[in-house]
Amino acid sequence: MGLFGRERKLGRHAGERQPNTGAARVSAAGAQVAQTTSASLPATAQHLLAMGAPATKATVESVTATGHVVDHDPVVDLVVRLDAGPRRPLPLRTVVPRITVPRQGEAVLLVADPNTGAYLYAGLSL
Repeated sequence: MGLFGRERKLGRHAGERQPNTGAARVSAAGAQVAQTTSASLPATAQHLLAMGAPATKATVESVTATGHVVDHDPVVDLVVRLDAGPRRPLPLRTVVPRITVPRQGEAVLLVADPNTGAYLYAGLSL
């Protein structure tokens, strides 16, 4: 009978085994979704640096905490000015390691994403 007559409500008898009908179909669909999403994931700055993308130096003009965290690391709004190229302020929203949050006036590295042309924060410049 089961706890609270659940099997009776579902039209089953106590002790009757239910066939496993959807597990293979779900796992095959999950594998297909995993393949399509892994190909479309955005590149990270460290991945682009490892592939040989050039880094651009910039100077931090302002840092504002957004109040959000990702894996205990804060999400901040940075306004940076490129050292080479256009000298206009460039706003970025990025996750930074808690131990190396950039401060105003510090030099940081940016990497241009070849797919979108947007700049990605790559860390403090040494």
